[in-house]
Amino acid sequence: MSGARSGGQAPGQRSLQARLERLFAAREEATGKRPSYDSVARAINEAAAKDGTATEKKNTISGPYIWELTTGKSDNPKLRHLEALAKYFNVDVDYFVSDSAEDQLTPRLNELQTYATQLELLEALKEAGVHGLAVEVANAGLSPESLETLKDMVKFLGEKDSKGRPPASGARGRSRK
Repeated sequence: MSGARSGGQAPGQRSLQARLERLFAAREEATGKRPSYDSVARAINEAAAKDGTATEKKNTISGPYIWELTTGKSDNPKLRHLEALAKYFNVDVDYFVSDSAEDQLTPRLNELQTYATQLELLEALKEAGVHGLAVEVANAGLSPESLETLKDMVKFLGEKDSKGRPPASGARGRSRK
């Protein structure tokens, strides 16, 4: 019977499909791009060839098979497949079979999301041309009061410079996803 695939799980248990989807989503959040199943398979197979874990004349895993696991079309992988996926996503293989291991991973996933947000901010600073100024302010070790004064000064200068001119494109009124 195929009931174990979708509805046969005990409450609180998460499917392999959901766990893999969570890892792909976290990677997308961290990098801004969801990795393709083929690119994941390629990276896994290249790493296996380098460290000698690939079997002779055979890849460790294929992109279509990763798709099957991620979509639930296949739900009973071999241990070597789980080990390869765990290594690629930098998680313990227990993540795929233990709720407690997944719960332990949550802080790491949150850290990746924070990292992605920081990368977005850095990119926005570079686009606005103020990255160097931000680094100087960060390295200056200013007190909270001095930082408030600096913010007021920047606001004042921005208002002064923008009088009679349209706002500079990109730096103001920009919304991030």
